[in-house]
Amino acid sequence: MSNERNLVRVVVGCAHRKRRPPAQGLRLGIYPTDIEVRSTQWIKRIGSPESDTVAAHDLYMGEHWSVVRSLPETARDAGCTAEIWVVSAGYGLVPAQSSLESYSATFSPGSRDSVALGVSGKERNETNRYWWEQLTKPRKTQASEATSLAGLARKDPSVPMIVALSEAYVQAVREDLVAASVAMGDQRNLLLVATGDPLANLEHAHLPCDARFVNSLGGTRTALNARVVDLMIRNYHHHSFDLTKVRRILQDSLDRAGSIPSYGHRERKSDVTIRGLIRAQLCKRDYSKSALLRILRDEGVSCEQKRFNNLFEEVRNEGCQ
Repeated sequence: MSNERNLVRVVVGCAHRKRRPPAQGLRLGIYPTDIEVRSTQWIKRIGSPESDTVAAHDLYMGEHWSVVRSLPETARDAGCTAEIWVVSAGYGLVPAQSSLESYSATFSPGSRDSVALGVSGKERNETNRYWWEQLTKPRKTQASEATSLAGLARKDPSVPMIVALSEAYVQAVREDLVAASVAMGDQRNLLLVATGDPLANLEHAHLPCDARFVNSLGGTRTALNARVVDLMIRNYHHHSFDLTKVRRILQDSLDRAGSIPSYGHRERKSDVTIRGLIRAQLCKRDYSKSALLRILRDEGVSCEQKRFNNLFEEVRNEGCQ
């Protein structure tokens, strides 16, 4: 089949920040750590909604999702159609218009709601992949939708698929991505936007992407992948999602972007110190994570975002003391 609609499927990661607190029973940390028991109980729970639902594109918050929500309009302006899909550690692969209960689950390490709780390295990757395999098995409520990346690719192999995910999420869906590449036949139709080294059997799809894009595209590294996708879509008339042309455009943009931003003037602090700084600020007013991290960085504090997010949650749960 030919891609007569100039359609591109854009697959992005979910977001930790949501407009509603997690529904009852939808914090992954309350479930047993045994991954088989955990996945069985979790999937049973998400299959029986107990609270109001909201469309996925309205549920997620933050800079990353602000960019993602704008992609369909950007695509229309560029002369193509962007169909947004979400890789969710809580629900599997879902269209952006899917109705979801709010939840807390992540493939990223360091959270009490991490899928691979208490494990690291190779074991963490294997645990996350097992979880993704269980989530992507078809369920009755998804009878008419693709539930995996491979299934999405098989719907129409001629439609380009851009997959823009963080390292932890790429690792979790790696086998599904490889299967999607095979299902598409023409491997040039899979475009992978992810920082880090190319994954085995996906080298052909890996596009140039690193922190230098922050210089030219703006924003923070949290939204880097989404902003690269935005750049690709805005330049649709130059490449029509031809992999070779897209790679050349991105590499040229990187070459002009300069060096990776340096933050050497910031001083690394201990967890105890950062918790104290967070608590002092939250007792003054209710800051968002991103706003408070920006304040502390402006004051010369160095703290990686995932670490800060975990410390922020701990302090907020404790309250002002």
